[in-house]
Amino acid sequence: MSTLNKLFNSKAIIFNLKATSKEEVLKEIAAKLTKEKFVNDEKAFLQALKDRESQFSTGIGGGLGIPHAQSKHVEKNVVLIAKSKKGIEWNSMDDKPVHTIFSIALSEENANQQVEVLADLSKMMMDSEFIKNLNKSKNKTELFKVVSTYETKKQETKVISGAKNIVAITACPTGIAHTYMAAEYLEDAAKNLKYNIKVETQGRQTEGVLTQEDIDAADVIILAVDKGIDGMSRFNGRNVKKVGTKAVIADAPKVINEGLEEKGTTKISVSDSGSNNAASTELEWNAFKNVYKNLMGGVSRMLPFVVAGGILIGLAFLLDSGVVGGNLGVTRNISRWFAGLGKVTFGIFVPVLGAYVAYSIVGPEGLLPGFVAGLIASGGGILYGVNATGGHISTGWSDLWGSLTPGVPADVLQAGSGFIGTMVGGYVAALAVFVLRKYAFAKVNKTFRGVVSIIAMPLLSVIITGTIMFALQIPLAYFAYGLKLGLTSLGNRNLLWLVGLVVGFMMALDMGGPVNKAAYVFATGLLQNGSHSEFVIMAEVMIAGMVPPMAITFSTLVFRDKAWTKKEQIAAYPNWLLGLFFITEGAIPFAAKDPKRVIPSIIIGSMVAGLIIGLTNVGVNAPHGGIFVFALLRTSLFASQGASIGMAILFAFLALVAGTVSGGMVLGLWRKIDVKRGKLKLAQ
Repeated sequence: MSTLNKLFNSKAIIFNLKATSKEEVLKEIAAKLTKEKFVNDEKAFLQALKDRESQFSTGIGGGLGIPHAQSKHVEKNVVLIAKSKKGIEWNSMDDKPVHTIFSIALSEENANQQVEVLADLSKMMMDSEFIKNLNKSKNKTELFKVVSTYETKKQETKVISGAKNIVAITACPTGIAHTYMAAEYLEDAAKNLKYNIKVETQGRQTEGVLTQEDIDAADVIILAVDKGIDGMSRFNGRNVKKVGTKAVIADAPKVINEGLEEKGTTKISVSDSGSNNAASTELEWNAFKNVYKNLMGGVSRMLPFVVAGGILIGLAFLLDSGVVGGNLGVTRNISRWFAGLGKVTFGIFVPVLGAYVAYSIVGPEGLLPGFVAGLIASGGGILYGVNATGGHISTGWSDLWGSLTPGVPADVLQAGSGFIGTMVGGYVAALAVFVLRKYAFAKVNKTFRGVVSIIAMPLLSVIITGTIMFALQIPLAYFAYGLKLGLTSLGNRNLLWLVGLVVGFMMALDMGGPVNKAAYVFATGLLQNGSHSEFVIMAEVMIAGMVPPMAITFSTLVFRDKAWTKKEQIAAYPNWLLGLFFITEGAIPFAAKDPKRVIPSIIIGSMVAGLIIGLTNVGVNAPHGGIFVFALLRTSLFASQGASIGMAILFAFLALVAGTVSGGMVLGLWRKIDVKRGKLKLAQ
């Protein structure tokens, strides 16, 4: 008996669905599994199903749907079966309604089983006799007998002498359902056409890896993929039929025959660098379009440099003497040591951001030009310098580029375009690699590919990136300089509280999502400027980001059974620590269950916290750490270093408490009132 057979259960069957839409079906499935004790939290599991469905439709065609989710709320692994006579619109691959649903519910501990289960389910759905018996079932008992007694037919792979040889790779964004369905359809079609076939599935793990011998012997290579895949260089010089998984599932024989006839095939020419999103023009342009993913790919790589460097510089200030002024942080020897290490570490984050923005788009070949773009955006030193009178330097190894544009103020160019210019530079670098790989080196003889990879590509991609950045740096630097002047002006006019309100709103709006990350990246990018106004914005972001999880926990403690279930109260306890550690995401499970009340309430709390930090001019030059970096806080309202630190910590605690209490009270009162009015039911 297979893993799949063991997951069918007579209690997990809905023979006639009442629902008439996809969303209603998912609700009915979650309710059924909760009722039968397979799931312990209906709303959380429903959200998990919705989250998966939002990535890629699970309607695989042929009237079949396989919504699935892994969740800590699954008590017992199960595959629920549901049928609909009328059919449900599911945005399926064949645009036809879904009549039969297999919904997989697995606990997080058994996540690895999902690949095996979906692979078995794919084989099951390819069996026409099984589908016929499934449709003939007249009640739950017959339906359960059909699925629970089904045995996968073992097919012996026999090499047919003299037949065409096909190799293929299948892959989809989530790496599960469509990956294996496409593979099954290709294998079934090849069998019926009397061809030999081997399919590599790049799912959660890669299986059936194609060897070079397999590829060399192939008459046709098929890529049924919906994302960038690994190992494209294996196919260099070969014509490849590239389609999406949907095309294969819809008509696999047609895809195979078109590949053999070389209809719509593309000759592959990529670097030998393993993973390569430049497998095709379409895939690469899709990578350019996913701006958020690319920027977050760079941000995730730069954060260790920002955090480590920022805290080291903060320690230099903390360990220094009571001297106030420009030499604070570099008077004691121990402080100078930490300051030097911190500056070196912190200073790399801008080039690293540019390198990995480019990497996320075009792969490893984007690292070098992306890093260079980041260095250019950083400004200062060799490229852009300032003489004693604030002008350009026309001799020596300083201000080499700045002196070429004498009409632009030297201090503007020396400040650089910062993280904004770096993110633009990452895209410029990726575009340079794309153009070279797609056009300049597309037909390079195999003999010279090593020269291209080691010399030509690095050299030309840097020259192209440098040329474009030389032109872009001027407007980008003006923009960054204007932003700095604007923030300084707000600080001088005591208007940083306005910024506090805005970033407070952003930090709580989606709790770790794009808006939250935009505010955080904005604040960390400003740290390199080194002025107190920028440090205040960083403190506003940090304190505002600590509030959401703590406000929720405060609400559960104050209002208890009047507004929260016992389970919710217990689940909220860890949020104290998460909030203090500046992990805003602790609020997400509560916001997902009750977005109408939770999100507006925590926004109010975060805005209050940001407002107070701005009014008291509290700043921090460490980008992360929460309560652990409170010793690095400073306020410009006091001249004495001791008073500046002590009052800054006091103001920060005041902001944190005020935000937590205000957000928590609004949330608790709102839920309590709605409970009394019957608008909110608490299932204790």
